[in-house]
Amino acid sequence: MAPPRRAPQNPSAAGAPAGPVVLVAGTDEFQVKARARQIHDAWLAETPDADDEIIPAKADTVDEVQAVLRRAREAMQSLSLFGSAKVIWLQDVNWLGENARLSGFESVTEAVKDWEAELKAFPWEGVRLLISAGKVDGRRTFGRTIQKIGQVETFASLAETRDWASQAADWVAVRLREAGKRLPEPALQQLIDWVGPDRRALSLEVDKLILYAGDRRELTAGDVEAIISRGRRAEDFALAEAVAQRNLPQALQRLDDELWSLRQSGSGKSAVGLLMSLASQFRVLLLVKEAVRRGLLPARASYNQVKAALAKLPTDLLPSGDPYNLARIHPFRVSRALGYLQRYSMTELREGLRLLRDALRRLMSSGVDSEMLIETTVLRILGPESPGTSGRPPTPAFRRREGRLPGR
Repeated sequence: MAPPRRAPQNPSAAGAPAGPVVLVAGTDEFQVKARARQIHDAWLAETPDADDEIIPAKADTVDEVQAVLRRAREAMQSLSLFGSAKVIWLQDVNWLGENARLSGFESVTEAVKDWEAELKAFPWEGVRLLISAGKVDGRRTFGRTIQKIGQVETFASLAETRDWASQAADWVAVRLREAGKRLPEPALQQLIDWVGPDRRALSLEVDKLILYAGDRRELTAGDVEAIISRGRRAEDFALAEAVAQRNLPQALQRLDDELWSLRQSGSGKSAVGLLMSLASQFRVLLLVKEAVRRGLLPARASYNQVKAALAKLPTDLLPSGDPYNLARIHPFRVSRALGYLQRYSMTELREGLRLLRDALRRLMSSGVDSEMLIETTVLRILGPESPGTSGRPPTPAFRRREGRLPGR
């Protein structure tokens, strides 16, 4: 049996499957819906007189699953009213996945097995069935059954792939090219970094960028700065990025935002996590700077050049532990780090990492004021000579204690 077909990055570039049954599934909801819509429309274009029946298949209870399957059976067995063909779309199935709440019920499992048997025995002449779903449980036979009688296409979320930044950049570049636009690589990387591995969000931001540019073909980094919204991922790394850039005013602003978030119950953030994020950033900067010093990485390179260089790193020089193995760090993160290396000397990076580790030990072993500890550590790392500053400004926590800055 042939394996499930890996769908292309751009669904609009793919043709409609010829088989009578197609399962389009995966964790990338945006791509699944786009591809399913394309197949549905293509089938209707091939047979304009076909009956078209779309069945909403999302279910919250066992009874709703049973109702969806009953309606699917009725649609398959009823004759077309206007012609000899029929197209059925079972839309947004959410009860076939490994972690789906309803898939664990024995009654649902048995109902799906019964339906599988019916699908295998059904005479498909004049009838086409399209099923769009989330991730399908590979331990069960449903996907294999569909593969035998038709075709399975899967779309994995960008977040599940190590090379997500490269795939996202290619996908965005295609969207822009189709609209007659071009974005330079550094600005494209900035857009990807801000939005993150979410095709739906990327699509919305690209549409905004295209509208903002108007008739201009050449887009710029200024356009990205002006119109692209920072996603949650970018906000989570904003402090580490500001510290890596050695931008003291921006770092203090981002730190104030983070400390405010720490005070909110249920934010899911912690002072320890904040320090660990900064320590991780400095560790990457140290590793990248040392690799450049040894000639293992170019001092200036595009994302694809960085990716190629990382693939060629000699394994005998790399430690086995993930945090210290440069080859296991995402190429996009390494590419970003290259742009910050001139801001710090090797000695300053080592001292910064030492200060962060010392702060972590103090935070976990004593009852120190976490806000003051983090702010003091950031100030000691960046120093008064950061770009855009003259002297050392008072920190947000200090200003609050002096009564010059109200708490949020």
